[in-house]
Amino acid sequence: MKNTLLSASEARKLALYEQGLLQTGLPVLYNDRFVGRFDPKADRKTKTFYVKSLHYEEGFQPDETFNVLFREKLEEFAAFNGCQKIIMSA
Repeated sequence: MKNTLLSASEARKLALYEQGLLQTGLPVLYNDRFVGRFDPKADRKTKTFYVKSLHYEEGFQPDETFNVLFREKLEEFAAFNGCQKIIMSA
């Protein structure tokens, strides 16, 4: 962010984000439990849905059942956003 002026609040948020202390993204729930976050981006022109990052909570180990369900829900969410293709860059 070269030559950018930030308010004090924006500077604090940026510092927390850079230190990995500010969690961003949409929550991931599994069996009524918060297990992680992911950062989506829908490119409606190319009908591509990007998962820019995916982070699990400490102690959570995704199993095959989770992976199948997560993929199904991701496909539904992508379709809701007008996307036909999913790219996981996480």
